[in-house]
Amino acid sequence: MSKTASIASAIEDIFGGEPETVGVRHWLDTGYAPLNMALTGRPTEGLPSGRIVQMFGDSSAGKTVISVDLMIAAQKAGGLALFMDHERTFMKALAEARGLDMTKGHFSLQYPRTFEESITKAIKWARYIRDNELVPASAPLVVVFDSLNSMVPQSKMEKELDELKMNDKLALAACCSSVFPAMAVLAEETDCLMLFLDQIRQDPGIMFGDNTKTSGGKAPGFYSTVRIALSRKVIKKDGVELGQAITAKVVKNKVGRPFRTAQWDFMFDEDGSGFLDRIGGMVDYLIERGIIKKAGAYIEFKGKKVHRGPLVEALRKADAYDDLLEMLVEFEKANAEVE
Repeated sequence: MSKTASIASAIEDIFGGEPETVGVRHWLDTGYAPLNMALTGRPTEGLPSGRIVQMFGDSSAGKTVISVDLMIAAQKAGGLALFMDHERTFMKALAEARGLDMTKGHFSLQYPRTFEESITKAIKWARYIRDNELVPASAPLVVVFDSLNSMVPQSKMEKELDELKMNDKLALAACCSSVFPAMAVLAEETDCLMLFLDQIRQDPGIMFGDNTKTSGGKAPGFYSTVRIALSRKVIKKDGVELGQAITAKVVKNKVGRPFRTAQWDFMFDEDGSGFLDRIGGMVDYLIERGIIKKAGAYIEFKGKKVHRGPLVEALRKADAYDDLLEMLVEFEKANAEVE
């Protein structure tokens, strides 16, 4: 036996052979093709299963809407979904109307009191499903934590309000620092996307540059495979706020190209709820890519010249998102064949 073979044999005895390559088993659709394109460069594939992902930004930006579509994508692939509602704001009716299967077993909604309870239940849920083969091994799991900044550590929950000290502000960061390394491993082992929604806060200690920060210290950002930052600009008409123009920037991406962006409008309904304007966003994206042609103030669509407003309204009434998606898919296929 050669020296190289002897070394290889000795190493194999130590490690027990070559380990399996750790890769992404599923790409879950975010429900919005421009965001998928920013994440992976593919119209129907967005976030990876088996990883920790952090999506953060101001309120009413569409974070929960996107998380619902990710859970729907997991269900369509034969998997299950769990929503940890720390904010107590999950709207079942809207999620069901969007297409989420609320049947007990396919979807679970929990209202944990503390950070520790939430993480423990989520890990037990994922492990139990895999250990007992409740779904095929090829089916992804999704857990959504809404939101990280609302996850109260047990140490704070046990104290009276007048007993809280400055050090208690660091309790969440300490919890995240302890838990996230293990969660990253468990997410991969159970092929579970663990999505942490989060809001941003201003850091008064920063005088220049970006003075915003997320919750939980540095651990969530470090152990997240993908981080999506959402910024907003108010949409007004006649002095009335109708919604928000959202820009999503992929500030970290360890499974694709980072720093790409996607835009959408998040509009408010009369009942106080909101919706992500997928149709308007898709029309704008297709124009930007040159798939739909624009001539001055008009848009050329299926042989007709129309203004954007009436076109978007007509497509919205026809629920034509899938038709617009097909245009993008065909365009990407044609480009791939040319290359």
